[in-house]
Formats: sequence, C-alpha cells, structure tokens
Amino acid sequence: MELSDIISMAFVTRSNSDYDDFYVISIEEVNEQIENAIKFCDVVDLYLAEKSK
Repeated sequence: MELSDIISMAFVTRSNSDYDDFYVISIEEVNEQIENAIKFCDVVDLYLAEKSK
C-alpha cells in the first residue's frame, strides 16, 4: 500500500467520524488503521534518519 493510500484512508475515516451522526467503525477497520499508521511512522522514521546523516 502506498503512503498516499494510507493517508487517504485515514482522512476518509476521520471525515466520516466527524460528519456522520452515527458512524461506526469495525474492529477490523481499527486494526487496519493501526497497522497502516505503524507502517507510515516507520517509513517517516527511516526517511528522517537518512536525512539527518
């Protein structure tokens, strides 16, 4: 999954939860969001470590 896809999915989920009156997210979706957030942070960490050399 591309980083842009991870950001897009997170944004859609956040928007839905902000603007839908009764938005419910499944435990599977929560777990997927957590896994994607970890992947995203890992890539950012690697990027920053490389840039700080």
